[in-house]
Amino acid sequence: TLVMPTLRYSLGPKSIGALLSWVATGNHLVVATHGEYYTEDKKDILLDALGISEINARVKGDYEIKHVNTAARKIPSVDVSGKGDLLQVDFDTLHRLTSKQATLWNVADSTGAYLVRVKHGNGRVTVMSDYGFMENYAIGKYDHAAFMARVLDVRPGGAVWLVYSEDMPSLPQWL
Repeated sequence: TLVMPTLRYSLGPKSIGALLSWVATGNHLVVATHGEYYTEDKKDILLDALGISEINARVKGDYEIKHVNTAARKIPSVDVSGKGDLLQVDFDTLHRLTSKQATLWNVADSTGAYLVRVKHGNGRVTVMSDYGFMENYAIGKYDHAAFMARVLDVRPGGAVWLVYSEDMPSLPQWL
């Protein structure tokens, strides 16, 4: 499992193609969206290739609605198995996802998906609407650590690599 909560704007089509080829051989990639950094002129090549896009509440115009009385906001409980296994995860409600392809797993509420997992070749890609819940200040709150373990979905004997910068080491060295 390769976790890349980075912006990915330094990765061109060739690097994204190599990354998706690596996934297609049976590997797992975990990324987060960063819609506020992408524009009509600068697309997220990876998400475009997967048919996944972000709905940003600020752009959509419902920012005020989402942040009225945030102190009283209820932390959502998400069913991680489809069998009533509820975990509390403090997602950023400004960011949600849509997918053009069928999902293997998704975590959603009435406003949209916070996580989608799609098949790519023999592998899978998990896209999160944000990764704030897994940062140092938040991982110990609510059920964030347990949720992250579920997101990673590491197979027996598997490993997890966390890439926090695309240039150290270079992406081809990881693959």
